[in-house]
Amino acid sequence: MECSRCGKPLNGTRRRSIGYQDFHVPCFSCAGCGKLLSEERAHIRDQLLWCEKDYRRRFSEICCYCHQPLTGEQVTAGGKSYHRKHLKCNACGKLVESAHAEVNEQFYCKDEKCYGKARLLCEVCGKVLPSKHRMTPRGNRLCSSHVGVIPCSSCGRPARTQKSGKPESITLCPGCQKNRVETGQALKACVRKVCRGMEHLGFPLGARTIKASLADEEGIRRHMVTLSDKLPSALVVGKASGSQEILVLAGLSEEHTMALISHELFHIWLVRNRIKVDEPVLLEGLCEYMQWLWLRRRHHKEDARYRCKQLETNPDEIYGGGFRNCRSAVQLTGSFGSLIEHVRTNKSFPQKDTVRIT
Repeated sequence: MECSRCGKPLNGTRRRSIGYQDFHVPCFSCAGCGKLLSEERAHIRDQLLWCEKDYRRRFSEICCYCHQPLTGEQVTAGGKSYHRKHLKCNACGKLVESAHAEVNEQFYCKDEKCYGKARLLCEVCGKVLPSKHRMTPRGNRLCSSHVGVIPCSSCGRPARTQKSGKPESITLCPGCQKNRVETGQALKACVRKVCRGMEHLGFPLGARTIKASLADEEGIRRHMVTLSDKLPSALVVGKASGSQEILVLAGLSEEHTMALISHELFHIWLVRNRIKVDEPVLLEGLCEYMQWLWLRRRHHKEDARYRCKQLETNPDEIYGGGFRNCRSAVQLTGSFGSLIEHVRTNKSFPQKDTVRIT
């Protein structure tokens, strides 16, 4: 029997266990702070051990008001989570009860005194909206003058009201426009951030070994290997471990770019670790799940929560279906790391007949 952390034989030495995994006592330490753990106070996530404090800090949901891990009594409103004490009426300051109203991302008591002070505003021009108005799939409210608004290519928020004379492949809202990735230096910074996140998840890739370049639509189209009407925003070029390169569509926001990179980097991780996966649903499902894990580390950011929701509800059979199959398989194996080892050996999800492709 081998230690689940260092891989060396356990033999007759003292050991500690969690789930189905066994460790040398010195190896049974927190991946964050390095402190030795007891079996009763240890958490395991993606093959890494965590103390209570670091586990909450890294993996607990974050209160959208104070941006601290959620502990104690908590509530959900408008798709966001809060400490109970932080969900307050924007008019009177009292704690909002279960029956409440949300206006312009602010919460109000439902009685007329408080809710009557709220005004619905068009998110393009800021004008007060009538009771009947348009709402985009992301929940943005628009007046009749901006019904034809073009969504942001990165975050889906309203970007601009009408098309310009020349065609543009990317249209960004003011927020995404501020941090769009247009230089090789900015792209390298994104790669470093994603590599650090993947390393914390237990899937290290040296950022200095990663080749990444920005490309326009034509540059990406030249390297597509499948016949599809939908142009990807990023892809991996090359099959050999040392020659692989990530191409990313230039001009997207930093958050969008890093989300794309996390998916493509896992393609590279699989190749470098000699895990051959041919089935598209399995391969893309694994990479989408890595992107979801990486985004979950940033769930204090609204864009990350939005992209997680997109991954979870994607109707595509290969990407969306693959992700949902992967998430079900992780529940069966206990961790993403255990699932990867299963895939390495069996080239399939575990108990595939019980995992439905949607």
